[in-house]
Amino acid sequence: NAEGGHHDTRFCYLGERRLSAIEPDLPDGAWVLGVDEHTALVLDLDAGTATVEGHGTVTLRADGASSVLESGTTIPLADLHPTATPNSGSGGAIGTSDGRSRTQNDRGEELGVGSGVGLGADTARLVTAFDEALGLRDADRAVAAVLDLEAALVDWSADTLQSDERDRARAALRRMIVRLGEVAAVGAQDPRTVVGPYVEAVLDARVAARSAGQYDLADGLRDRLTAAGIEVRDTPDGAEWLLGGD
Repeated sequence: NAEGGHHDTRFCYLGERRLSAIEPDLPDGAWVLGVDEHTALVLDLDAGTATVEGHGTVTLRADGASSVLESGTTIPLADLHPTATPNSGSGGAIGTSDGRSRTQNDRGEELGVGSGVGLGADTARLVTAFDEALGLRDADRAVAAVLDLEAALVDWSADTLQSDERDRARAALRRMIVRLGEVAAVGAQDPRTVVGPYVEAVLDARVAARSAGQYDLADGLRDRLTAAGIEVRDTPDGAEWLLGGD
């Protein structure tokens, strides 16, 4: 983690100098497996795989040399060794010149890393859910996304990871609340659903007026709808109407 101030805490508080000093005393064939904070190395014994999940990376170190597996990488258990040559199967870890790793699929295409863990991932997921809910005019789902993000902020409040994720989550929460307020000002329902019964009633009155030969009245009703932002189109199947902007 990054909580050591001016001390290097990447090597379990030993520091690399001390770690390098004791490594020669390790038994032959022994090596170091390092798992970052907020990170997991999942060993699936049935499938024979090792998968890195979470925020950070997994380090394989032997004789002072390290290789790194990024979050999202899956490799065979047999390759979980600093001197192993990783296979190129699905999701395999491919070593790079700087000793780090990439995640690739069967076609050798590089994949994004990260398993969607943490407040940042929760924020992105809930903002997307909120946007989708507003797009569907689903106020209940939008409110649920806001409440879930507030709960995520509380859940991660004790997290020690040093990043701006908490500030970003608060900013996203404020934006979501502001947008809910804007929707409340005009209503979340489809405007056609709200005004439809009234427009249909006026159009029925217009049809009755025309049937009775009261054309001036029929034209007046149409003009009133037009003035209200509703376009009326006469078709062989009857009148159709559109809201301004449709």
